[in-house]
Formats: sequence, structure tokens, C-alpha cells
Amino acid sequence: MKQSALLLACVLFTGFSLMAQTTNMPDKQVIQPNKDWMIRIAHLVIDTAFIEPYRIAVEKHSKAAIANEPGVLTLYALYEKDRPTQVTVVEIYASKEAYQHHIKTPHFLEYKQSTLHMVKSLQLVEQGPLAMVTKL
Repeated sequence: MKQSALLLACVLFTGFSLMAQTTNMPDKQVIQPNKDWMIRIAHLVIDTAFIEPYRIAVEKHSKAAIANEPGVLTLYALYEKDRPTQVTVVEIYASKEAYQHHIKTPHFLEYKQSTLHMVKSLQLVEQGPLAMVTKL
């Protein structure tokens, strides 16, 4: 779990350049997160028999959310290479209201309904930004 947390912290701070104020540094940007952002990490365990169908479903959902919802800033779905059933999703929303809108969209409801039987466990963990630096 510690390795996952470290990996997620690294990933979390890489995708914010378009949605946040930035301070330029040579080859890097320091991100100043908005205080209204809602940041969450979802830890999932996927049934071994459904790894590929889950991957397809989460990719479809993520692309639709990013393309259609201005309040969805980041959706990263990751798996552990040594344990592909262990999935982590990094979610960043412009606000709690953007998140509430997101979970009512047709693409989210389709994703949720179509993957219920694939997910063996789900843990949602609220996050706060600590340091945000990215190399673009």
C-alpha cells in the first residue's frame, strides 16, 4: 500500500497544467491547486476474469467524462504491474458540485452499472494537494 501511495502521489501531480495557475520554472511548472478542487483516489480490486472488460469500460468512461464535462479535470486509471487486479483511479474535479454532476451523467451510470459485477472491492479516499510539480 505504501508503494501504491507513493506512485499515486507522483501521478497525481503530473496532469494539471491546463486547469491551474502555474509558476514557470525551467522545464517544470509548479501547480497552484484551486481550493475548491475535489481530489479522490479510488482503490479497486477487479475480479481476475474481468480485467480486460474492466479496462475497456473505464477507458470509455474516462474519455467521455474528460471530453464532455468541464468540471472533470483528471481521471487516471492505473493498475499494479505485478498485480493487475489492483486498480487505482486518481480523480480530480473542479468542485464537489462538479463531482455530484459527474456521478449523474449517463456515461458514469453506464460505467458503474456495467462494472458492478467486476469489482470485488472499492475504497474511496479523499486527498489534498501536498506538492504539485510537472515537467511538460
